[in-house]
Amino acid sequence: MGSAVVRELDITEFRGIRRLAKPLELSSFNVLIGRNNVGKTAVLEALYMLTMPLPHTIPPPYGRGVVDFIAEKHGGSAAREQGRKWSLLVYGYAGTAVLKYRLGVKAKTSIPTKIGSCAEAALGFKEVSIESIQVEISSERDLLRVLADGVELESSSYESFLASMGADLKRSPIALYVPNDSSAYAQISSYVMRDDVFSWIEKEGAHRRAVQDIIAPAVYDKFTEVTIRRNELCVRKEVSEEIGPLYIGVGSLGEGVKRVLLIYMLVEYLKPKLLL
Repeated sequence: MGSAVVRELDITEFRGIRRLAKPLELSSFNVLIGRNNVGKTAVLEALYMLTMPLPHTIPPPYGRGVVDFIAEKHGGSAAREQGRKWSLLVYGYAGTAVLKYRLGVKAKTSIPTKIGSCAEAALGFKEVSIESIQVEISSERDLLRVLADGVELESSSYESFLASMGADLKRSPIALYVPNDSSAYAQISSYVMRDDVFSWIEKEGAHRRAVQDIIAPAVYDKFTEVTIRRNELCVRKEVSEEIGPLYIGVGSLGEGVKRVLLIYMLVEYLKPKLLL
């Protein structure tokens, strides 16, 4: 990775964080260390919100919008059905959460603007350079706003911002968040095993590199690739010319190995700008 995508993050009234003593300064590689319930997960979720906070858009791989995904992790799907997903993202379930991101590099987006001064002026677009993004989540008004250097953005303008950062919503999200959650890994496994996704992984050799980089240095047995057999994600184990290869489910190698293999192949495919 080169320079940090987000150089500074400030959080107010978001999830379990009432406010930060000072904004977090970030580099291209960061480690969060702390006791339980001090807000480490909330920081990751705040960064994940940058992927696409505005509703009605579903980035890969979880099959749901960013806000829905975070809310469901803390209140279940019932909260979304009852219309309480906004409050689950706000400290104390009432008020307004504010997330401020200072970008590592200037980005560009197109914002709507009126051409002419009369009431019937045409609506056009102008390109602007931006240095900061602010996300506001109001539990009282069930409202989420995104501002770029103080100018409110619609979905199309935010997508233009993502494109200028080298990201998009279908294949290369600005952030990929992998929570320590078995259901999330089940969704990642389903996504990786999709025909179009795994075909790309095989074509680019990521199924072999995953084994060479992760398994081969740590075990005596000779494993050569990740593959799909009988609708199950497996690793190929070379035994002998007489016996031939064996195909072992990745779960049999241990939950830790399985998760790392999944993350490796998913990152190779999606190439996110931020890995959380």
